[in-house]
Amino acid sequence: MLQKSSRQHSGSGLPVCFAKKVAGIAIACNPAFIADARFFENIVVSRGLILGMFTDTESARSWLMGIK
Repeated sequence: MLQKSSRQHSGSGLPVCFAKKVAGIAIACNPAFIADARFFENIVVSRGLILGMFTDTESARSWLMGIK
């Protein structure tokens, strides 16, 4: 569930919404774009989210099942 904050706004002036808890996000991408995907993963993880980039759905699913 998302929680609205009345004190913080995006650049557009709209309220920013925060997820109370995110277990993890797995993305299966085209192998041709894995370098870009890894760059995105690095940025997202450095900001505290749990994200994994994979080139196949089975690896992504296995990774998600291992998150506690």
